[in-house]
Amino acid sequence: MRNITELLNKIAGSNYDLGNNIKGISYDSRRTKEGDIFIALTGNNYDGNSYIEEAIESGAIAVITSERIEDKKLQVPIINVDNTRKFMSKISSEINDCPSKNINMIGITGTNGKSTIAKIIEHILNDNNISAGSLGTLGFSSPSGVISTGFTTPESVELHSMLKMLVEAKTKFCIMEVSSHSLDMHRVDDVNYNTVIFSNLTQDHLDYHSSMDRYFHTKQKLFKMVDKDSLAVINCDDYYGKKIIKSCSANIIKYGFDKEANIRILDANYNLFGTTAEIQIDSSKYKIRTNLIGEFNLYNIAASIASLIGILDIDTIVKSLINIQDIPGRMNTIFTNNKKIIIDYAHTPDAFNNIINTTRSIMDDIGKIIVVFGCGGNRDSYKRKEIGSIVDTLSDYSIITDDNPRNEDPDNIINEILLGYDTKNYKIIRNRQDGIIAGINKLNNNDILLVLGKGNEDYQEVNNTRVYHSDFDTVNNYIYEI
Repeated sequence: MRNITELLNKIAGSNYDLGNNIKGISYDSRRTKEGDIFIALTGNNYDGNSYIEEAIESGAIAVITSERIEDKKLQVPIINVDNTRKFMSKISSEINDCPSKNINMIGITGTNGKSTIAKIIEHILNDNNISAGSLGTLGFSSPSGVISTGFTTPESVELHSMLKMLVEAKTKFCIMEVSSHSLDMHRVDDVNYNTVIFSNLTQDHLDYHSSMDRYFHTKQKLFKMVDKDSLAVINCDDYYGKKIIKSCSANIIKYGFDKEANIRILDANYNLFGTTAEIQIDSSKYKIRTNLIGEFNLYNIAASIASLIGILDIDTIVKSLINIQDIPGRMNTIFTNNKKIIIDYAHTPDAFNNIINTTRSIMDDIGKIIVVFGCGGNRDSYKRKEIGSIVDTLSDYSIITDDNPRNEDPDNIINEILLGYDTKNYKIIRNRQDGIIAGINKLNNNDILLVLGKGNEDYQEVNNTRVYHSDFDTVNNYIYEI
């Protein structure tokens, strides 16, 4: 590890003599250890400066803050910086020897599809003996296995530590999801991306960004971080993708159905067991086949192919697509005992619209579509009514449950969902396990149950406490008993 004191003074513009006493970095007073420097982060709902004394009691030997702290009793250096998050990103990268410069970094942003694209790319690379790890909603995947992170994009301290682990394991590629929060909070400021991908932009996180315009400009930051030597893979069918294309200086590969696409989807056939399609790259056409279902997954595949041009030949990529298995929590099918159930992470209006319409289009002699869903608490309340309207319009019946109500009144969440309903074709069963079982029991021949919102999450978050819940376990445990 490099001399942290020297790095601290260089980045902060300070001149403290802390010798070799600094052992690490902490931004959470509860996890601060002897020899840490404590970075007092601030946010909308917290102020790390309130925990400085607690951090010092836990062993912090220096404090980084953007506030003026006058208390002489603290007896450790108080070092001021303009922006604590920018400082944390910089020093986290430096003390880990700038790991993103020593691995091929692929960053993916957009509202929907990030996890699936990441896993498709990771699969193709590993399938061709090119070592790759991934980082995102589904966890941190490395040669040692998968670790849950709890974030789409972790804080910079953990992020650069994970990247260093991949570098030390001689991993060639890291594919990571880049959330709008991480861009806005400077978590990825010091990540060196070789390739960046834009999937799409639809309504989400407006509780944080307040408007689609601000949400877009935050996402756009990723494409301003890269230069002409980098690759930008952009969905040219998307309104916001077209705006990014006009402003990005990187080498651009466009994908989609649009005739201007460099990777153009020409024809597709979707069924319950996968997708076949023809794509055109320059003047050549290729047939692709995959187990992944639906048009939205075809977009994800096209983005993945585009990101690997120049790394693998197209025929090799197409061959690897055939044996991709289900992405955890994304359009996963459970068909047994004459019951047809799909579990998916869909939690935005666009994702709900896509999966319900896709299900109806790929099912032969489909009966009724029944949807079990809810909306998260303390998150983007604007989308609840729209999701309710989509479910009411596109499905035949729905069961509304709790879905991570967090610190919000669950009844308030459900009432806001119901603002989008025009019919009475629903039932409220707040206990999600009971709601799923009720949905299964309502299935007749050719009906299908969509369990949406949580995917492979294994918890419900209620009043700052996570209690165990798994949609998969609920479904599997019940249908094998009946």
